[in-house]
Amino acid sequence: MFNTAEELGDNLRRGRMPFRLSMLFAQADRTGVDSVPLVSMVSFFLGLTMALLTGYQLEKFGTERLVPTLISIAFTRELGPLLTGIVLAARIGAAYTAELGTMQVSEEIEAIESMGIGPLRFLVAPRLVAISFLMPCLSVISCISALIGSALISWISFSLVPAAYFDAVLASLIVKDIVIGLFKAMFFGLLIGLIACYQGLTVTGGADGVGRATTDSVVISITTVIGFDTLFNLIVTNMSP
Repeated sequence: MFNTAEELGDNLRRGRMPFRLSMLFAQADRTGVDSVPLVSMVSFFLGLTMALLTGYQLEKFGTERLVPTLISIAFTRELGPLLTGIVLAARIGAAYTAELGTMQVSEEIEAIESMGIGPLRFLVAPRLVAISFLMPCLSVISCISALIGSALISWISFSLVPAAYFDAVLASLIVKDIVIGLFKAMFFGLLIGLIACYQGLTVTGGADGVGRATTDSVVISITTVIGFDTLFNLIVTNMSP
């Protein structure tokens, strides 16, 4: 991370682009646009399931109209960024590691260095920027998909019409919830990108090493994201309950 930041800063001081925009757009397309269907589908069904299960429990006490509040806050502050992070760690993090690992074992990275091109600027920086800035966007899509799924099942099972459902969502959310969710999503994206690129650039042992590094990348990324999410929640809850 520090080497990448130093190289980017050096290029900016020289008045040069920190990386090629074409590389950034290509990574943004595969990281963001191509991930929308999977993130939307997973979030839709999870939001639907959560609303169904919590609604049946709350219905016993006549408080099923709290479902919009529970789902909106849960996904905005917690499940949206976390679920998106897990999906991208498995889908994009693994791809980053496999690509860079294959280039490492086939000595393509050494060839890039021999041409005077910084591999961190050329390979790592566009990936880090793309996943860091598109994670919040995907997290928003995750929250919207979950709310649509939960609104649908609430209408079918608990006779809570969509207009009333989304009115309750807007009434329950505050700016703090949205800001926390977006910050966590960006931070998780940076963590996933750093872990995936590091694992790819340190591969040894040929094809077998690429496979091990890809597996390690996914496992470490998911574990790290969940760990930092827990730590972040403890800090925020104690500082501002």
